Amino acid sequence: MDPTVTVIVPFFNEENALPKVLKELKALNRNYEVILVDDGSTDKSYMLAERSKLKIVRHHRNKGYGASLKSGAKKAKGDLLVFFDGDGQHKTEGISKLVESIKENDLVIGQRINQRKVAPMRAPAKFILNRIANYLTGEKILDLNSGFRIIKRKLFLRFMHLFPDGFSCSTTMTIFFSKFDYKAAYCPITIRRRYGRSTVNPLVDGYNTILLIMRLIALFDPLRIFSPVAISLIVSGFAYGFYKLLRNQFGFTVGALLLSLSGVVIFFFGILCDQVSSPRLHKFIEHDSKHQD
Repeated sequence: MDPTVTVIVPFFNEENALPKVLKELKALNRNYEVILVDDGSTDKSYMLAERSKLKIVRHHRNKGYGASLKSGAKKAKGDLLVFFDGDGQHKTEGISKLVESIKENDLVIGQRINQRKVAPMRAPAKFILNRIANYLTGEKILDLNSGFRIIKRKLFLRFMHLFPDGFSCSTTMTIFFSKFDYKAAYCPITIRRRYGRSTVNPLVDGYNTILLIMRLIALFDPLRIFSPVAISLIVSGFAYGFYKLLRNQFGFTVGALLLSLSGVVIFFFGILCDQVSSPRLHKFIEHDSKHQD
């Protein structure tokens, strides 16, 4: 028997996009359950959603993107959850591609192959974020925070307490499944220009996303953060010291010693953090393995 599918559509003040989105959703395969999640909209979005006769979950205040996904997942009946943004940028024909791809995986992310053309102003920031995430995770992440993805419902419900309620929920999910022993894959999709203006602030949300990635990696693999900083300081200290020696100054200067010693201290602090995080990480994995059994 094929797994059932629930399409979860979070939205916040998307009255311009919803008419087209709802029309496309109603034309979907009838076997798909569709759940609309209104995250405290103050415009006509909820009224439009109500007219569609589709299942609606409503937040009476704005709780955040991640909270909307969680609310929809709790009400879902499907074995598979498809997250589909309500801003009009995604195409419903991509859903069947994700459903097909999930058969061999636990999470499939819609990789936006035409994002540079559709949103050129945001492409550089996303490129930098992906590069940082690739290094810190040690994995090749093709699309860090795509909102169009499919995941097995039991896995999402099991780990959703680890995912934040805000915009960074998708990022956390991607990194989490990349670091643990789960099958995460990418499915190429094309997107359209979104309707209206995005509520995402590239500077603020970009900074918060980088901070979130660093916190996650500090929890899972702290040496990936501490080692480069430590090595950079040690190398800089020795280079500065030898430069002073070549300038006929006696011995290493105080500045050179401070740089080198700071690097050594940070490196051993990273070792200590790694020793603290490893038992917690193994305990979590063992607990999860038992839970699956």
